[in-house]
Amino acid sequence: MAATEFVDCLVHRTRVLGAQLRSTATGTQLSAWTLDTGDRLACRRDRPAATSDASACGATVTSGVTDTVNHYAGAGDSPAWTQTRTGGATPVTSTTSYLPGLDGGMLATVAGASVVVALADLHGTRR
Repeated sequence: MAATEFVDCLVHRTRVLGAQLRSTATGTQLSAWTLDTGDRLACRRDRPAATSDASACGATVTSGVTDTVNHYAGAGDSPAWTQTRTGGATPVTSTTSYLPGLDGGMLATVAGASVVVALADLHGTRR
């Protein structure tokens, strides 16, 4: 799978191939995605191709492995927040929240103490 494919194609191919789809983007990095019961992206694991990790996605302690778990507030396919865990001797976990605007689009991203507001330009495109 090429790195330029869209998420919709990924979800479609995941449904066809089973619960998990693996892809090598650079030949040295492997990514695996899993779906939740609503066919939404539940977790992405990025790891070096030479590394194995049998832990559940979101619980890695293996150095070089990063898990990103999506958490949903409702039936929609946009996560309300994500939790990213990077494995190692002392795993590091960070949380990012996505705040919706009145129009249903994303208004801001909150990660730690930083807030990034997505402002619309004159055409209504959020940047």
